[in-house]
Amino acid sequence: MDAPSPHLIYKKDDNTICSKLSGHCYHKVFQPTSEFQNVLEGQEVPTGLHIRVDINTGMRQAKLLDADETATERTSVILLDENGNSIIKEETSITTTISKIDEEIEIETPKKANFHKQSDEKNSSLPLLVNTPKPNKHIPHSDYESFDGHLKTLSQSHDAPIQELINALDGLEDLVHELDFGVRFANSDGVLMVIELLYHINNEVKVKAATVLGTAMQNNPFSQKNAISLNLIPRLLDIISYNHDNKYSSRLLYALSSIIRGNSEGVQSFLYDNQGLLRLAAYYASNRDEEIRAKCAIFITDLFDPKMVTTTSESDKKISYNNHHQHQQGIDEWCRQFQSSLFNFGNGIDKNIGFDSREKILGGLAMIKGQYPDNCHAQPGLIKWLDGQNSELRDEPENFEEYIQLIKTVQKTFEI
Repeated sequence: MDAPSPHLIYKKDDNTICSKLSGHCYHKVFQPTSEFQNVLEGQEVPTGLHIRVDINTGMRQAKLLDADETATERTSVILLDENGNSIIKEETSITTTISKIDEEIEIETPKKANFHKQSDEKNSSLPLLVNTPKPNKHIPHSDYESFDGHLKTLSQSHDAPIQELINALDGLEDLVHELDFGVRFANSDGVLMVIELLYHINNEVKVKAATVLGTAMQNNPFSQKNAISLNLIPRLLDIISYNHDNKYSSRLLYALSSIIRGNSEGVQSFLYDNQGLLRLAAYYASNRDEEIRAKCAIFITDLFDPKMVTTTSESDKKISYNNHHQHQQGIDEWCRQFQSSLFNFGNGIDKNIGFDSREKILGGLAMIKGQYPDNCHAQPGLIKWLDGQNSELRDEPENFEEYIQLIKTVQKTFEI
């Protein structure tokens, strides 16, 4: 299972953390109830809870202990098999963070779970779900009724008041992060109805629609496959290309990332079938907003990160990132665009963009150069700019340790 990605989570305040891709914020410490809930990325898990890992989804879930639960259950991780039955593992300490759980708990996977090639590594992918999972018995019936009600509202979108549409989309967003509802959403007309709302006259409706799509696609191969079959990738690229609202663009990028992340078919569609690299690079060049550029940089970094790549068959290996002949031009363009964002070619003068955006863009440059050393070349001024960055941070290295290490990585990959 994937370990949390620290660069995708940031601290909003002492009690709140946020996802940089989705923009969603939630409690830093998991808030348990009497019902099982998914533990979100980066959340701290209090001790003394009933914790389980659903093999079908790869998600950790937790709730308050029932009065009749035993002491063993207080210190055990519960696994659910594909029939929804609990498997109590040997007693083990429950650590406070998700990443520690990843490191300290060994999970035995049923033989029917088809893991990707890297499943024996620390940063392995989620299991590839080859069959429709069993329904989650712990979801209350009222949630299913709410789900159906929201879809009914969307089916009448041409006549429904704007606020009703927004409420329905908010309700769907709360539900489709659960695998059950994500699959149900993919197998219904819900996806088509939400796609239609991407073209709605009201901007808030469009933003909500893109957010629902992104949430439904995350780590859900069923929804991803359906979205690809509906040509959602080229649709999103088309909208991004002509859209001028940065909030909407941010959500569109989130949806696009959710479709292709860890999905070889989605990667092929983006890279080879739709010239995604060049089209997104053209949008990046035309949009000067630092937040959007930072999100694009995260997108490109994740796209080329080998830890995100999954190959499950010989045919999939042909889609490997090492086979880059068809998108060499895109690699060259992103390498140039990232450097152009950071400094003036020739004299290496810094363009004084915000530190967060600068760090994300430099990270994207490091990833591209690391993966494609022969297709990403230093522009005139890069050496001077990197030297200037080092000089600027020399007096406070403890505050910028990760960024300084990133600079060293870039210098090493470019052999500077």
